[in-house]
Amino acid sequence: MLYSVTLAPGLLPADAGEYQLTGTLLGVAHPPGFALYTLLSWLISRLPGLSPATAINWLSALSAAGAIALVSRAAARVWDSPLAGMAGAALLGLSTTFWAQATTANIRMPAALAVAWALERLLHYRAVVAEHPGHAAEANRALAWLALALGLGVSHHASLVFILAVLGLYALWLRPSALRRPWPLLAAAAPFLAWLYFPLRAGAFGAPPGIATLSGFLEHILALGFRGDLFFFANPSALPARLALFGNILSFEFQGPLLALMGIGAVAACARSRSLGLALLLAAGVHVLVAITYRAPQTVEYLLPAYVCLAVWAAGGVATLARAGRGAHLSRRLQPVLPLAAALAAAWALASQWQAAAPSYRALARQDSTRAYAEQVLNQAPPDAVILATWHWATPLWYLQQVEGRRPDVAVRYVFPQGESLAQNWVDEISQALPARPVVVTSFYGAEFGALPYHFVPLGPAWEVRAEPLTLAPPGLTGAQTFAAWNFLGYQIEASSDQGLSLRAAWQGTATGPEDIAFFVHLLGPDGSLHSQKDFTHGAGAYAPGEVLLDRYTLALAPNAPPGTYRLVAGAYRPSAPGTRLAEVALTALEVAAPQASAVHQEPNALPLGSAMWLAGAEIVPAGPARTGDSVRVRLRFVAARPLTVDYAVSVSLVGPDFRWQVQSDGTPAGGAIPTLKWIAGSRVTDTHTLRIPADAAPGPAVVYVVVYDSFTQQPLGEAVRVGEVEVIGN
Repeated sequence: MLYSVTLAPGLLPADAGEYQLTGTLLGVAHPPGFALYTLLSWLISRLPGLSPATAINWLSALSAAGAIALVSRAAARVWDSPLAGMAGAALLGLSTTFWAQATTANIRMPAALAVAWALERLLHYRAVVAEHPGHAAEANRALAWLALALGLGVSHHASLVFILAVLGLYALWLRPSALRRPWPLLAAAAPFLAWLYFPLRAGAFGAPPGIATLSGFLEHILALGFRGDLFFFANPSALPARLALFGNILSFEFQGPLLALMGIGAVAACARSRSLGLALLLAAGVHVLVAITYRAPQTVEYLLPAYVCLAVWAAGGVATLARAGRGAHLSRRLQPVLPLAAALAAAWALASQWQAAAPSYRALARQDSTRAYAEQVLNQAPPDAVILATWHWATPLWYLQQVEGRRPDVAVRYVFPQGESLAQNWVDEISQALPARPVVVTSFYGAEFGALPYHFVPLGPAWEVRAEPLTLAPPGLTGAQTFAAWNFLGYQIEASSDQGLSLRAAWQGTATGPEDIAFFVHLLGPDGSLHSQKDFTHGAGAYAPGEVLLDRYTLALAPNAPPGTYRLVAGAYRPSAPGTRLAEVALTALEVAAPQASAVHQEPNALPLGSAMWLAGAEIVPAGPARTGDSVRVRLRFVAARPLTVDYAVSVSLVGPDFRWQVQSDGTPAGGAIPTLKWIAGSRVTDTHTLRIPADAAPGPAVVYVVVYDSFTQQPLGEAVRVGEVEVIGN
């Protein structure tokens, strides 16, 4: 019920959009393919009253409910306590990433379900072996069910082989004679029959060429294209930093009281049954090592199977507290109070987790931004256009075309990274497509696109690439005014919310020749001070005389924006003299309500970055002087102001005196382990960047700047923030 009322409303981006598409069409997802999940998705997509995308989201809710039910049974069996079972289930079900995956189409939730089932069956098998040592038939049946669960997990996702192998080996240790029977092996092999789906669906949407051949089949199911990513960080230089990330991931997923219960339970599990406790510790530890050393920006998702074991440990923490102090040292009157005290402690811990997560998932359930974006891009694309898109946007665009029949005249091409530069991949795709067909791009690379002889005109949330300049203002603009050198052709607000607004504004020169020109839109607060701004600079050689210069301005409202009347002002100035304005025009006024207290997680001295997050602190090591050739480590602390659905990157720069030298480090937060797409309001993430001072760097004070920007559009969340200074000295 909880996951149903907080279910993502429909179409989703990236891999989730792919699963919605391949599930509806009986297609083939990216390696390893997930055959059984695709079949189940197709089946549930036929439910009446739900769109296929929403129904496939709901499959995750069903899988999540099954997983926490099995965790509850497992925890109750281990600790002989229904209270512990309920606590373990609630802890897992309310954790940040588990809740997110329970409401969106994904293959992680079936993986967690398989591990939970295998763990529950293992504990059942352990009980049968211990309680009925002479009943071989009953033990064999129990082992066969365990083997089926193990095979189901590995056939779904090969990465589960590590955690499930530990559970399987523990089962064999309990009863080595079980190897003499063929039934467990047959039961484990049965789920792999689902792999026949791939050659049978050769030619379906997403099926790679040659999947019906043995080599192509093995390439796909074994995901050999990703083999270089497995254990990528398992080396002495990278492993310590990766392992340190695990602490940040745990605090991202669970509130402090729950982590304390996990620690108590892990110790108690080994004390209660050393063999079982060590098996659970080893299973979780192996999976954590595999996930944390894998090169991919979704580590928090890959760790879901390990969270199943963590939930059982936390349940043990509750059971241990309930039993603590029983014996002669406490009176009989006090002993019955212990279970109640443990229940209250567990309820307090879970309430803190609920308070941290529930508001964000209620808000996300009301957000349908993916469909809104994809429909805008498709609807506004010129006839017979080519839309070049990242994977994030390609899959929902394909869904609208393939499932709903939208804009069959348009071709959507996924621009994938190859070679040394993704930006160059985009340039090559544009140059290849534009002579024959109109081109729309969903990403923007300023330097690389600026070097092309084309014009990039905002089109909805994307850009149209034009070989010829824009000479007429697009329809829908209002507020035109005439000035001496530049005419303001008007503006149009495209989107507005409590997070900010997006608008288009157009200018056209009246002078005979082009000049370097900059345009701005300012959002002024109730007191007249500058709240946020966006500027665009057009070099004299980048536009033609008489060309209409149309730009998109995105202005954010800080999460602590004071309520009142805000004003929008646009203008033009020469970059060489930014203090002298060539034109200025008042656009409109906006009423801003007071921010919700639950959405503001401000710390003292924290700096707002757009409407998305706070920069809560920065630490530079070494704090004193650094020599040329040394490394400088910058440790940043971010706090999410709201649930985020944009993939932001963090850029840290160390700039020498008078900009004579500069080094830079860009990347997904926490070394790629905790992308902002997974953050909810209040998420606290630490992001560390290492910068090496050039050996020939000029000595003097070097400044550290931080910029957070959209990975797809390259647009920053406000201006660069100066976070400190490093005194560079020579060797």
